[in-house]
Amino acid sequence: MDILEQFEYSLPELWCDKKEIRESAQTNLEGSLTVKNTGSGMLTGALSCSSRFIKFTPTRFKSNFITIGYKADLSSFRPSESIKAQAVLVTNGGELEIPINITAEPPCIVTDDGAKIANSSDFASYARESPLKAVEYFRKSEFRQILERTSPELVSIYDHISSDSNKERSMESFLRLIAAKKPAKVVVMRKRIQFWVKPFETELQTGVIPIKKEGWGFIEDNVYIEGGAMWLKVPLTLAQALEKQGLPFYIEPVLLPKKFNSAKIRLAGNPESHCEISATKLPFFKASLSREILGPEEDGAIIVDNYTGSDLLAEVVPADSFIRLDAKRYHVKERAEIPFKVRLTALQSLSVRKQLTLDTSITVRAAVRDSHFSVKLKLSVGEWR
Repeated sequence: MDILEQFEYSLPELWCDKKEIRESAQTNLEGSLTVKNTGSGMLTGALSCSSRFIKFTPTRFKSNFITIGYKADLSSFRPSESIKAQAVLVTNGGELEIPINITAEPPCIVTDDGAKIANSSDFASYARESPLKAVEYFRKSEFRQILERTSPELVSIYDHISSDSNKERSMESFLRLIAAKKPAKVVVMRKRIQFWVKPFETELQTGVIPIKKEGWGFIEDNVYIEGGAMWLKVPLTLAQALEKQGLPFYIEPVLLPKKFNSAKIRLAGNPESHCEISATKLPFFKASLSREILGPEEDGAIIVDNYTGSDLLAEVVPADSFIRLDAKRYHVKERAEIPFKVRLTALQSLSVRKQLTLDTSITVRAAVRDSHFSVKLKLSVGEWR
């Protein structure tokens, strides 16, 4: 054997599965290198990197097969910025320079329904289409990370607003502060509703205020009865009413304190979104004349409206004898027209010619539950030319 051959032997030979690292990620990136010895003996070596944002583990090794992991921290890089560096692997089986280029991707949330949110504008568009789903993503840490990377000036605003326990309201406030939306409002399509309540009425009087929502987003679920009117009640929340496009309410007649009662229902704290509800207590009965001016030989009628809910016995008493009626008392169910005639004597006719008119009256009396009520109706009789 040649003497040189006695001292020749196979050396370790370095092999690595990656000749460069070119990747992208949003905030952090993890990967690995596979290093092995394709020669003989034992492979030993060390690895160094020129960037403090990339950490390799382990950096020293003695092995014929090893996986070296690496982590890149992109949290301080804005989208499209890159970490450009070089890793050097020095072993007893050779050296390898590994160029590194890791680019920061725009942070992105992919929603359950496939939408991508990469910035505040994307989020505003998603909130417009799916407001209830957007509320959940608004509170996620991933959305805050998106703001940190794309709009760091909004992070303090987001932190302050997101502390609100009402998630829908906090998202609404954020979108309005960044001028991504205008406030929604409730439109009341009927500004005044009137009720006439009969005497002795105990059943609830119900009604519905027609409303609709203009715009999109959160509305304060606030229904306020001005003045704290105890006789007026609203059984639904504003959110429930908007689903039905109508806000129901009811009046409790036994709680009406006055003859005329009025209160405003205000919605969502908006001064323009209100409806005035009025409830007038009707008298036991109402009497009027078909005409308040009659000629000497004309006929007229007394109109009596009965609101008591039961038959009414009305007594009609004319102030002068020239007013002729068929009876003194009349039974009135709901409404009655009681006819009368004007028949002047010769002396009275002469008086009319001199004075032009005779002023008289008719009194309508009735007793309701041991109480007596009367209405005096004025009548003028004359010759009109």
